[in-house]
Amino acid sequence: MAAAEWAAGKTEIVSVLQPTTVYALAAPSTPDTVKADLLAKSITISGIVTGNVKALERIDLRDTGSISGDVTAPRFLMADGARVIGKVQAG
Repeated sequence: MAAAEWAAGKTEIVSVLQPTTVYALAAPSTPDTVKADLLAKSITISGIVTGNVKALERIDLRDTGSISGDVTAPRFLMADGARVIGKVQAG
């Protein structure tokens, strides 16, 4: 089962994701939108996420990525061209 299919439509927080799952969510083959709240140590996003995103260490939002939801992390990297619609709490 693809990680995106597994996470799509889930409304509960996805906790402690394995690195391979985080990579699969960020991979270009991910469907248009992943609808889920995410919680992981580190998260890299290059696709579209609808839901709150929280990382214990860092979030890396690539130039093709977008988040519709709140973002919380000690470190938040956002590339030129990326989008966030929601609150960002970093630092």
